[in-house]
Amino acid sequence: AEPVAPSTEQPIPHAPPAAASTPGPRQQPTQPPPAERGAAAPARAAAAQVAVRVNVRPWGEVVVNGVARGVSPPLTEVALAPGRHLIEFRNPAAPPKRIELTLRNGQPVTLSHQFQERTP
Repeated sequence: AEPVAPSTEQPIPHAPPAAASTPGPRQQPTQPPPAERGAAAPARAAAAQVAVRVNVRPWGEVVVNGVARGVSPPLTEVALAPGRHLIEFRNPAAPPKRIELTLRNGQPVTLSHQFQERTP
């Protein structure tokens, strides 16, 4: 058998855990862990929204605070934050219908409008 040379490697001492070696104040995270963010954010967002049901005949574009949100039908509901809003229903065959409303948490609202054709 061939002779074996003595090992020149030295054992590495075990270092204590990083938390124990740095005795400074711990920094608090600025955001919850991703799992908590994913679960809590939708719950808060859903709680802060109020359902506004829309029923427009024969049809109309639904505009909320100057932003188009869709056409009703098929759009039947928009979720908005509590507070004041300007809702408009638009149909090129008739004058627009404007509704100002103040929404409160837990108080859904239903808005209905029947467009009449413009008279010449």
